[in-house]
Amino acid sequence: MSALQRLAALGLPDRVAFPEFVSLISEVAPFDTAAMLWLDADYRPIDTYITVDAGPELITRYATRWFDAEEGQYYPRQREMQLNPALSVIRVSDYTPAFGETELYDEVYRRGEHHWIAGLALRDGDRPIGNLGVARPPKARDFTDHEMRLLRLVRPYIVQAMGRLEAQDAWPDTDLEDAAAILVTDLEGGVLHASPGAWRLLHGAAGVPADLAVLRDRVYDWARPMLKTLASRVEEGLAGAGSGVARTDTVTAYGRFVIRAYALSANTEGEARTVGVQIEKRLPVGLKMLRSPLFRSLTPREQEVARMLATGMSYPVIGDRLGMGASTVVTHVRNLGHKLGVGSREEIVGALCA
Repeated sequence: MSALQRLAALGLPDRVAFPEFVSLISEVAPFDTAAMLWLDADYRPIDTYITVDAGPELITRYATRWFDAEEGQYYPRQREMQLNPALSVIRVSDYTPAFGETELYDEVYRRGEHHWIAGLALRDGDRPIGNLGVARPPKARDFTDHEMRLLRLVRPYIVQAMGRLEAQDAWPDTDLEDAAAILVTDLEGGVLHASPGAWRLLHGAAGVPADLAVLRDRVYDWARPMLKTLASRVEEGLAGAGSGVARTDTVTAYGRFVIRAYALSANTEGEARTVGVQIEKRLPVGLKMLRSPLFRSLTPREQEVARMLATGMSYPVIGDRLGMGASTVVTHVRNLGHKLGVGSREEIVGALCA
């Protein structure tokens, strides 16, 4: 619970914070999959996130047929959950004990084993944010009354973090690779092949919300301008007119992404036929630490010192920030090293990010 509180206070854009919340909430009330549906002021879906790597197809099917329509025969509609405080946290089995035998389950949820489901309506005052569903597979047990109470307790922290609208226009100097994927495109930016997880990373790097238009687009036209620009830079490089590696560093509401492109094959004139695109999602070191049970086992003061070590601050600067002398900071660092079984500050940071 304390880790959730700290994450809520970091001030991250909601799309950056959400995957981290998913990880932390699963420690409060364990689950296997999660899905978030962002809503606009009229309760229409404007963005989606699902931990199951199934591409946009299942979400499209749900959003076009079931959203706030036929799903109402199995559990409260998405809009109802937003408008009725009594429905802010629900358990689907309370409404449909045999949910696994329903048409909605067969069409949408079965593939991701999204079986035993708890739902949380996230609302910032009068403004809807969206609805979060967390789920367990059929072989697991349903969410208990105690776990539902815990989900009610964590809901305000999720709202605190998800209520931020602004995109992040800057990024810490210290970050680490969090996820990566590979695409193969043609020279016009058309996607020919994609590795697992590529759709989500491409969508994040392009900064395009996963609304219905994006979900229905099976050929990734929304990403074509960015990919075509990268392919053009690869072509320029092959012709000797480029300025180096075709690389783009971009910060969107979904985080920081590093995108590199390179020629996969060339014709006899040396022009590329296909282009490989590697997308890496980056994560601030401080956020990477927050994921670590080892970091969360430290005292609050040790955590503060460790987070500042990760930014490269000197001991005197850390001392000024925390209201202590540099020698006290040295003592804290020495104790951290002893507790973690390492020596240098770099090793301390590495151990807490592992």
